[in-house]
Amino acid sequence: MLSAIERDSTKWNFLAQFETTLKVRKKNGDLIRPVANIHQERLDMVVKMAHSREIPCRLIALKPRQKGSSTGSVGIGHVRLKAKAARGLIAGGKHFQGANLFEILKTYVNNDDRDPKCAKPMDMEVRYNNGSIMQRITLANGDAGRSGTYQYLTITEASLLRDEGVAN
Repeated sequence: MLSAIERDSTKWNFLAQFETTLKVRKKNGDLIRPVANIHQERLDMVVKMAHSREIPCRLIALKPRQKGSSTGSVGIGHVRLKAKAARGLIAGGKHFQGANLFEILKTYVNNDDRDPKCAKPMDMEVRYNNGSIMQRITLANGDAGRSGTYQYLTITEASLLRDEGVAN
C-alpha cells in the first residue's frame, strides 16, 4: 500500500507507475510487471518536461517495431486520465489497430495495483471514476472524433490510413 506522499508523487509519473504498479500482457498471454526501455523512457521524458512547464504535450513517435511504443503511449494516457478528469481517444484505421491498443488499456485498468477499480472498461470506451473517458474509434467513420474535445489522443498505424481510408 502506497503512502499519501508516494501516491501524490507518482500521480502523473508514467514510468513510476509502469514499473511498480501496472502490468502488461506478454505475447504468450502471461501478465508481467514491465521494465521500461529507452523508447518508453524518452516518451516519458517529453511528457514530464511539458507537464513541468505547464504546456500542452504533443508527441509524434516514429515508432520502431516491437519496442513498446504503443504500450508506452497507452500507458501515458491511462496515467493521465487517472490523474485528472479528461477525455481521451484511441484511433486507428478501419481494421484491428485501435482494438489492439484498447486491449492494452484494458489490461492496465484491470491490473492496476496503484488504483484498483479506477475505471470500468467497456467495448468501445473506458470510464474512469474521476469522470475521465477513453474512447476507441475507427477513422473510417465520417464523424470520427467530432466534437470530442480530447485532451489525449493516440493514433495508431497512421501509415495505413491512406490505403484504409480516413472518411473525413
